[in-house]
Amino acid sequence: RRVHGKSDRCMWRTLFKLQLRMRRCGVVRDDAVFVRTIGSLGTDYGDLSFPSDVCMDHEDRLVTDCNNNCVQVLSRDGAFVCKFGLQEENTRLISENGMLNNPNGACVNSKGHIVVADTYNNRVQMFSSDGTFLCTFGSHGNADGQFVGPCGVRVDDDDNIYVVDQ
Repeated sequence: RRVHGKSDRCMWRTLFKLQLRMRRCGVVRDDAVFVRTIGSLGTDYGDLSFPSDVCMDHEDRLVTDCNNNCVQVLSRDGAFVCKFGLQEENTRLISENGMLNNPNGACVNSKGHIVVADTYNNRVQMFSSDGTFLCTFGSHGNADGQFVGPCGVRVDDDDNIYVVDQ
C-alpha cells in the first residue's frame, strides 16, 4: 500500500480540506461529514496563513505548509508539534538552505522525510521529520533541474520526487 502523497495517506479515514479563505484546515470524514477545523489565522505556533497543501506523515501527523514561510507539523487533533523553514531572526536570509519562501506543496517520502516545493526560491528542499534541513535541488530557469515557481511535489513508491512547476 502506498503511504506517501495526497492520494492514499491523506484520505485515510478522514479527509483534510484546505480552507484557504478561512486560513485553516477542515477535517471531513470520507462520507463527507464535517468533523472539525484545525488552525486559525495568525503567525504563532499552530496558526496558519493561507495554507496551500496538506499531507500525513508516517506517525499520522498533519504536515501543512503556508504563507507564513514555514512548514508546520500538527497532531491529528491539531496540536502543535514543530515548525520549520521560518526566518526566526534577521540573521538568516530567506534564500539560505533550510529557509522557505512561500512554500506551496509538501509530501512525505517512505523514510519520513518532508519534501517541500519552495516556490519563490525556485527549488525543492528536503527536511527530516523534526525539521532538520537535509538537502535541496533546483534553481531558477527553464532547463532540466531548474524551476520557475515550483508549486507542488509528490513522491512515488520508489521515492522519486515529482515537481509541478508554474
